[in-house]
Amino acid sequence: MSFARICGARFVWLRRQAKSGEVRMANELSPASEAWSGKQVRAQLLAIAWLRWRILLNGFRRKGSVGDVVALAITVPIFALMGLAVAVGAGGAAWYYTSSGQLERVTWVLWGTFALCQFLNINVGQPGTKFDPTQLIRFPLRARSYVFVRLFFGILSPANIMVALMSLAIGVGVSVALPSLWAYAMLAMVVFAATNAIFTRMVFAWVDRWLSTRRAREIFTAVIFAGSMGIQWLNVTFNLSGKHHHHAQKISPEHMAMLLNVYHQALPWLNLLPPGLMGNGLVAAHSGNPMAYVGDIADCLLFALVFFAIFALRTQTEYRGEVFSDQANGVKDATERTGRVNTNSAILPAQMTMGGTEVRRLGVPPTIAAVFAKEILTVRRNSGVFYALVAPVLLVLFMTMTRLASADNASYVFPGALAYSLIGVVPLAFNSFGLEGAGSQFYFMAPVRLRDVFIAKNMINILLAYVEAGAVLVVVTLVGKKPTAAMLVASILWAAATLMITLTFGNRRSVAGPKKIDLGRTSSKQASPLSALLSIGLVILSAAAGAGMLLVAQYLKEMWLAPIGMVGYCALAAVVYWRGLASIERYTLEHREDMFQELCKGK
Repeated sequence: MSFARICGARFVWLRRQAKSGEVRMANELSPASEAWSGKQVRAQLLAIAWLRWRILLNGFRRKGSVGDVVALAITVPIFALMGLAVAVGAGGAAWYYTSSGQLERVTWVLWGTFALCQFLNINVGQPGTKFDPTQLIRFPLRARSYVFVRLFFGILSPANIMVALMSLAIGVGVSVALPSLWAYAMLAMVVFAATNAIFTRMVFAWVDRWLSTRRAREIFTAVIFAGSMGIQWLNVTFNLSGKHHHHAQKISPEHMAMLLNVYHQALPWLNLLPPGLMGNGLVAAHSGNPMAYVGDIADCLLFALVFFAIFALRTQTEYRGEVFSDQANGVKDATERTGRVNTNSAILPAQMTMGGTEVRRLGVPPTIAAVFAKEILTVRRNSGVFYALVAPVLLVLFMTMTRLASADNASYVFPGALAYSLIGVVPLAFNSFGLEGAGSQFYFMAPVRLRDVFIAKNMINILLAYVEAGAVLVVVTLVGKKPTAAMLVASILWAAATLMITLTFGNRRSVAGPKKIDLGRTSSKQASPLSALLSIGLVILSAAAGAGMLLVAQYLKEMWLAPIGMVGYCALAAVVYWRGLASIERYTLEHREDMFQELCKGK
């Protein structure tokens, strides 16, 4: 049964229960009907909660869901332990500062909590749902109810859960150090966590609006990229740990004085924000000034109210039917320029793309050349691919410049950096049809071999991987130590074998466990949990096999054995890939219904 029928039937049943069958729904929705009662609103919210719960349970019954459950069972405890460790660290820092008479420095911990929340939101994203909540506007739902539904649909994001745990730990740390402040600390942390959660929902509601255009996505990715790379540069440049062969880069007294001056000038403004307000409130409560504490709590609640108002403004625009997408924006722009829609404009870029022309000149079949050209356009327009390609190269550059340039094992920098860079490329092959959505059906209607389609998609992954390998080699050669010929050949052969193995599994997971990707939604995941786990796990296992061959060659003091071993490994991977490619068409046809069920559903 479709989502619309389930939701509509549940609404009808609950409304009839609320009205005891006295008035029909059509009469209630007429302009002359009276306003809905609180009982009816509660019935609506219960219907939505029940619907989401049923969709969650039914999701475990679909084909392939067992693998996703197993993947979540493996990854969730790991990340949960990491989150608990960070929360314990925040609580320990709050206890230390409070017990040592530096209660005002708890503000630092609160700012760290806030910064971590935003970092997790950017890198992990918001939780996705099985259906787009904007579909609810089709039903008789008041704007106020819709705003609250949209607020709570994404409230349990990993970042918000992490902030709640850290806030609780900070409150416990302050309470253990100063038991007389336990009530003040717990109330302050509850308000702080709630304000963070509402701020997160506000920001990402507007981010989804901004990401509705490709240009905005590119700008957003560039800002995130610059910020994350700046943090990594600061970490490897000024972090004193691990600098065995280099002197730690120190900040001059003049620069330190300048930074302190900037900090002291910004401090009054920082104290007006929620982390500063809660820190100052605890200090005021400890100094016997409860009115100042109440004022800080009220100011923080005022921030939460403002954040909620801005969120409601965006959500009410959605409620009125605002729709943004690349397709809608493209039609609008074309209509504004020419006064009519050019239905042939979509195919011109593919015809004029240089990638398809060059590939066709090499004697490649036209089907492969056409799909290859389309994939190049997709890569060019996907800013996430740019991030996945450039970020590992810059991280390798930072690490090579500082810790590994003169280390004794510098010859192993290139194979290690190559393995790390593949982690950003390999997952793309595990969801080859994710960006195409319902358009993937055309491959089955066109007179083409599905095997050729997969070959073209694999060619893009191989091209990206070797562009990445070339960039890593240039960085390691210019900044660090040039790898030996044996190490270089062995590393390239290992990368080829790893790609063939991962592409074999990725082709099947793209069919059996696809994931529809909407670039305009921050909650859109790039792959299913099982596919993400498999992609990283295969690279790690292959890296372990390659490292074993290198260690054996080093132990025997015959490094030429490493390339020979990698030739055998590469030949074995080629056999695996060829056999997988020979049966991929039959496999795809057998699982096409499951594939369409995921890729052709609504947002």
